[in-house]
Amino acid sequence: MNPSGISRIKNKLVELETYNYFFVKDLYAGYVSYQQPFKNSGLGISMAFEGSPEFNDFSFVGNYSRKLSQKAHLGIAVYYIHGFRSFSAETNQLACSVGFQTYLGSKILLGFVFQNPIQLDAEFQRFNKSIYKLGLCYLVNQFTEMNLECHLNNLTATSIHIGFRYDIHSRLGLLGGYQTNPATYSFGLIAKLNNSIKITSSFEKHLLLGWSPSLGVKFYLE
Repeated sequence: MNPSGISRIKNKLVELETYNYFFVKDLYAGYVSYQQPFKNSGLGISMAFEGSPEFNDFSFVGNYSRKLSQKAHLGIAVYYIHGFRSFSAETNQLACSVGFQTYLGSKILLGFVFQNPIQLDAEFQRFNKSIYKLGLCYLVNQFTEMNLECHLNNLTATSIHIGFRYDIHSRLGLLGGYQTNPATYSFGLIAKLNNSIKITSSFEKHLLLGWSPSLGVKFYLE
C-alpha cells in the first residue's frame, strides 16, 4: 500500500480483509484499517496478522499523508512488527516506508514507495533490505483501468505486477492480475452494494502451491 494515498480519499474509510494461504487450515492473514481524511492531509491506522498459531507476525501501522498540490501527494508509514515462532524467541521490530503519488495529465497516476529507507532497527534490516516500488495506473476509459508495478532491490527488478479492473456494470467490476517472482495470477470481482459498502472477492493461483482465496470489505463513512 502506498502511504500517500490517504490524502486522496474523500470520506472516512474502514477496511477489513482476510486471506487464506493455499486452502491450508490455520494459515491465513487478516487486516483491519481506519483512514481519516482532512482538508489537505489524512491519517490512518491499521493492524494485520499473518501466519499460523505456530509462527506468525502481528503488525501495527500508523501513517500520515499530505497533499502537496492538486496533483501530488506525499506520505510516510511507521510499522511495529511483533514476530512469534514456537521454535525460537519472539521478536519486536520497527520499519518505515515513504510514498509519493502524482497525476500525469488526467488519465495517468504515477506512484513510488521506498520501503525501509531509514535503518530504525539494525537487526530487522539484516533480513529486510531497502526495496523500491514503482507503479503506474492508467485509466483507459470510464470502464477500464490498467496497473503496472515493479519492485526493485538494489535497483534490480525483482518482481513485476500487472493488473486490470473492468466495470461490467455500474455496481460490479472484474479484476485480474499477474506477477513474477513468485509467478502467480489472480482474478476476482468487486461489488458496490451501495454508496457506503464495497466487497471484493478474489482468488490467487501460485503456479506450484495452488489457490489462495481472499475477501475484503470497505465501509465508507460520511
